[in-house]
Amino acid sequence: MFDLKTIELSAEAIASAENQGSNGGRKPLLWLERGAEDDAYEYGVYLVNNTGETLDYVDFGTITAVKVDDDAYVSGNSGRRYENVPQGTGVKVEQIHIVYDSDYLITIDLRVKSALLGEREFRHFVSRANMHYKALLREE
Repeated sequence: MFDLKTIELSAEAIASAENQGSNGGRKPLLWLERGAEDDAYEYGVYLVNNTGETLDYVDFGTITAVKVDDDAYVSGNSGRRYENVPQGTGVKVEQIHIVYDSDYLITIDLRVKSALLGEREFRHFVSRANMHYKALLREE
């Protein structure tokens, strides 16, 4: 498992994600972003808060599954939490190794709460080698 980690995004990084993920002019409020890591084979997946408010909490966990011959193996972890996540901050919700994890189906489960959003749940299947950006929630 990895250590809980946050990153602050620059205004340019947020603007770039908004342009990359624009969908009829609807601004992304929450998205998953691939973070750079020291190791060329490993990267973090971050949930980015662009809601304009501090998130009360982000709960997250993962489920991994692999099929070997005719048997399926599943494992998971849950119960991890960040509290008081400010606007413009990304929080690490998964660590992916592009070689070791290449045979696994990885699912990230998220629960987010704030005054504006209420409590919302998201589930995303991670594509190991090409995960770069995925909008989870946009302005209405």
